[in-house]
Formats: sequence, C-alpha cells, structure tokens
Amino acid sequence: MASKTPGVARPIDANGAKYQRQALGALPLLVRQAHAAQTIYYGDLALEMDMRPRNLGWVLGSVGNSLVALGKRWHEDIPPLQALAINRHEQLPGSGFIHELVDPVILAGASKRTRKQVVAAMLAQVYAYPRWNQVLAHFGAKPAPREMATSLVRDAISFGTGGESQAHKALKQYVASHPSSVGVNARVLESIVEYRLPSGD
Repeated sequence: MASKTPGVARPIDANGAKYQRQALGALPLLVRQAHAAQTIYYGDLALEMDMRPRNLGWVLGSVGNSLVALGKRWHEDIPPLQALAINRHEQLPGSGFIHELVDPVILAGASKRTRKQVVAAMLAQVYAYPRWNQVLAHFGAKPAPREMATSLVRDAISFGTGGESQAHKALKQYVASHPSSVGVNARVLESIVEYRLPSGD
C-alpha cells in the first residue's frame, strides 16, 4: 500500500493510501458539480463522502495531481477540478490551492476581489472542459447521481412556487433550439431543457 509523501499528495490509486482511495470517490462528485456548473462547499463534499472537512486537503490534492499527470499523458491542460470545492465563509478554495496554481507574484497583496476573479477564470475553464466523462472512465470511476445526497439539498428541493407558465416553457424550448441566442456556440450537440442543479433548482 502506498504511503503519503510529506507535503505531496500522490495521484488517485484504488489500492493506495486512504486519501488516494477517497480521491477516487471525490472525483465523480466534483465532475457532477462541473457538469452542473456549480461549486460545492467543503462541508457538503465531506458530508457526501462521510469524512471530516479538514481531511479534504490531501484528497483534493490527490485529485489535482492526478489531473496534472493525466494532462501530460493526454498532451493537454486539464482544468483544476478541485477548484470547485470552496470555503463557505470566503467563497473561495483554500489559500494553499490558489497559491499552488497561481504565480505568487500575481497574488502578492491581492485583494479578495482579485483572488475571486482569478478563481472565476479557473472555474470557467472547469465548466467548459468537454472531457470530464473521459476523465472518469480513465480512472475507472462511474458518474455520480446528478442530485447531491445531502439533507441540505433535499430540504432546498422541497421549496417551490408551483408550475411554470407557458411563456417560460416556450422560452426554454426556444433557447434549447437556438443556443446562439444566448451566446452559446452553435456547435453544441446536445441541449437539456430540464436539468436539476445540485442546488435543487
């Protein structure tokens, strides 16, 4: 069984250290969030994984290092999927994560607003990346259910205001048929009119 190297999280390994196995479990959950274009709080991710939030550092580090290694193998840059896990108070990934991926000179004395802009750019790349399902397949992981399994989201889903109007339905159908009307590339091959986000919307 592989052991942790101090300061370096090893890539995903189903037969490796506990955090490497947990990283394999975290990967489908993060991909689900990427497909829904939604971040997830550390606490909610830890709850789904039945672990303590403070132990996620090694797990997310393993995910990140796995994607870097896979990107080299595929000869492409794979966006930092682990950026989707954020702190509830700061609404940002951990400072260690940011400084690991961004030139320290850029962030020297940077305001919270600047850090948010940097992370927003990363997240845009994560949301737009088209090969997340292939990433899952590479690691032998299956897609996670689209709905989060937390009580928080189940409670959120219970809130509603009734049915939608015919005008709203018509608008959705129009946008699905004419993605360029909202600035989406016309080469989109598939559109989903009804898609439940992890927020329950």
